[in-house]
This record gives sequence, structure tokens and C-alpha cells, in this order.
Amino acid sequence: MRAHHAHAHGLGLLGRLGWRWTLFWCAVAATLHFSNFVPLPGSFVIRELWIALSYAGFELLVAFAFLRWRSRESFYLAIAATVLPLVVAKFLPLYAPKSEFGFLGISYVTFRALDVIFSIHDGVIKSLSPAQYLAFLVFFPTISSGPIDRYRRLACKSG
Repeated sequence: MRAHHAHAHGLGLLGRLGWRWTLFWCAVAATLHFSNFVPLPGSFVIRELWIALSYAGFELLVAFAFLRWRSRESFYLAIAATVLPLVVAKFLPLYAPKSEFGFLGISYVTFRALDVIFSIHDGVIKSLSPAQYLAFLVFFPTISSGPIDRYRRLACKSG
């Protein structure tokens, strides 16, 4: 019985799901969900998954850069950089009507990334784990249904 309990807890079945399992299952769901091809300006076509992964990597770099070089100027720069992909996704179709950029949930993920920037600015977050941050950004069940959650909840409670 004790071995079964430890195994079930290790999978996150009793209590909360650990961030490693969260990241794994979100990666599986994202791979399946973002399998479409997206037309870009010109004759370029790219798989939606690469856009989502590039976006997550970009947001990771922004958060780590701001964590490393915290200042008033870098705070505003981090906010602008965090919002930039969303702005591009929303306005690109106006300038290149047959092209798209983005993915389902980009607005939601941008708000989650902004939460981390504001939390770093306020001193609530003093360090980031890349894997936990990515798990927080791409937590698939809430991308399409919400609610917006805080990074510190995932970081403090995950195992």
C-alpha cells in the first residue's frame, strides 16, 4: 500500500500535479494542438508549434534578462518586449492580409508572462527555474479556459 501511495504521489495523482509532469503533458498537448501550418508574409509557411515554442523561448529570455538587470528602464523595456509578440500577432494581418502570426492563447500567455515581469519588479520573484517558468506559461488546460494564475503559486507549490 505504501509503495502504491508513493508511486501515485510521484505521478501527481494524489494532490497537485508536479511541474515536471505538467510540462510534459502540456508539451504533448501543444504538439498535438499546434500541428497546423501558418502562412507568413511572402511565401513562407511555418508550423504553428514552432511559433509557440519560439514565443515561449523569447518570453523566457525577457524574464531572465529582467531578473538579471533590474532597473526602472529595464522594467519598461521588459514590458514592451513581453507585449511585442502579441502586438505583432494582432496587427500583422492588417498589413499582410493573407498571413498570420500567433497561436491560440497568445493573449493569455502574454498576461501570464507579464505577471512574472511585475512580480520580479515587485520583488516577489527573486529567482526563476526555466522549466517551471515554461510549465507556467504553457499550462494548457487554462490557456483556453482560464483563469489567469500567478507564477509564485506554481513555483511555491510544485515539487
